[in-house]
Amino acid sequence: MGGVARPLHPGGYSRTTRLLPTRTARGFASSPFLSSARTSVRAILQQRCLQGTACRPFRWGCVHCFAIRGSSDARVCRYTQGPHASRWQNRISAPNGHVLLREGLNLCFYIRRPHQEIARGVLHSLDAYVHAIGPGALGWYVDEEGSAQELDDTGWKRIQRELLEEQWPLIRLLDAAPGEQRYCFDYSGKPLGDPSLEDEPDASCAVSFWLPAEYLEEHGPDRVHELALELAAPLPFYFGQAGLSFNGETDVIGVLREIRERCFRYPGLDIPHPSWLSWHLGTRVRGPSWLTFLGQPLLGELGGTAGLRSRLSSPGTTVQQMEGERVVVTLAPCPEAGDTEQGHTLPAYRELARVLEPWLYHEESNSGLDFPPEAMRRWERRFLD
Repeated sequence: MGGVARPLHPGGYSRTTRLLPTRTARGFASSPFLSSARTSVRAILQQRCLQGTACRPFRWGCVHCFAIRGSSDARVCRYTQGPHASRWQNRISAPNGHVLLREGLNLCFYIRRPHQEIARGVLHSLDAYVHAIGPGALGWYVDEEGSAQELDDTGWKRIQRELLEEQWPLIRLLDAAPGEQRYCFDYSGKPLGDPSLEDEPDASCAVSFWLPAEYLEEHGPDRVHELALELAAPLPFYFGQAGLSFNGETDVIGVLREIRERCFRYPGLDIPHPSWLSWHLGTRVRGPSWLTFLGQPLLGELGGTAGLRSRLSSPGTTVQQMEGERVVVTLAPCPEAGDTEQGHTLPAYRELARVLEPWLYHEESNSGLDFPPEAMRRWERRFLD
């Protein structure tokens, strides 16, 4: 992000430079040719949108329209309502109906191991995710050119081969329903320890999974908790989190503005950007979520499971030990978004934030979410200040 234009495609995701272990491969910079090409294509799409015509350079229609509007979708999960949760009900859509932003859940894990050591674990987690959401929920993958391709049997074989054989796999699997933003699998693998990464001490592998709020409504928080543990089990993570989040096309102009207008009121709604954080998080942590996963070395520095448990006293908070010197901290029976305007400040989240404050990640370059510096610091410390 950080104001740098990216190749246009349905998932807001670039695969065109994925084999280069450089800053260009991460989307930090781009060549003048690519920048000019992107600007030209975006200008054409904007013109067509403003003319009211259907922009369909991709199967999904135009997802880079500059005009966005609130959707009056009445299908609102009861877990994002009520006295302890978000009352934000709107989904942000483009004029063609493509959902740009919606409330949902994000489950994300950061792993400080070379990809080849964790490849089968990631594949196992992906299998568990697909089993949970149904084999037809994911219908597209992003290829090397940044274009969406149908995730048929051949596509699945390709994804499996890439996960097991490549050193730098960048995998993004998208919702089968065009423009819905319900399900997404995103993995950024790296050959940690390779000489090409000697100047990247904070790099990690990162994997994330999206769920819609409707999944929580239909299956309940206990099932989501169970699924999160199932996804985490084969991953030797050092940090992870699962909870409510803003899911959508954050690369599209105007979407981050919509997030900024809501995120401080609803502090329990996270803003996921794991691809960026996989280069910067290091052994630090982000603010607490409904489920916060902690591994080594952080858990050891906290005094282990017993030491961490002794620091947390909020009703409903539990610390559950996992195999491999890891734990998951659960802050409530169900995920909460909070509502600062109604006085729902999520005290259990604030208590865990104080415990983890010495390890809290701070965005130095402000390139992850493209927030103004003061807003970025306020967001990072939303459970502390």
